[in-house]
Amino acid sequence: MEYGVKGYSFDNDVFKEKFEHTLNEKLNWDADLITQAIKAGDKILYLTDNAGEVFFDAFVIKELVEQGKEVVVSPKSGPVLNDATVEDLKEAASSVLISNPGLWGKINVVPSGECIGVSLEEAEDGFLDVLCDDRYLVIAKGMGNYEAISEFEAEFGLRGRLIYVLRAKCVPVASTIGVKKGELVAKFA
Repeated sequence: MEYGVKGYSFDNDVFKEKFEHTLNEKLNWDADLITQAIKAGDKILYLTDNAGEVFFDAFVIKELVEQGKEVVVSPKSGPVLNDATVEDLKEAASSVLISNPGLWGKINVVPSGECIGVSLEEAEDGFLDVLCDDRYLVIAKGMGNYEAISEFEAEFGLRGRLIYVLRAKCVPVASTIGVKKGELVAKFA
């Protein structure tokens, strides 16, 4: 769902076809490691990606909260390309949690800043506090988060508690992850 990207045009029929394809697409993932990490972790920092995807994120977040996880969700503080903002998250959560609005009170929202991925220089203090807290499993969605966080993951003690979820949209990113360009990826770092 890359709206606003040069050369991209929207068509409902094409969207439906691509959506159905994506739902049935093979995920290249570290299944055992990721499943174990999520089961073992009591605290999760969930970095959102595209605004259109935040509705799907809301279902994942709802499931994590229902499993008893303490979840901190980090959308963007303000508009950055097509990334989800706090307002986008609130709208998605209100739609998804309509049957159980009490769950919203169990979700902490700590914006990551107004930049593509994560910029340590521009990130809000509260976000950096959670990111650096080794009690949190970090789920980072999107290639922008991968490109930014992979630069400092070792320095900030994120290895062993970090899950990247993305589509490898270019050869350099795909090769650093060890997948083919275009693959859906969930990797434990």
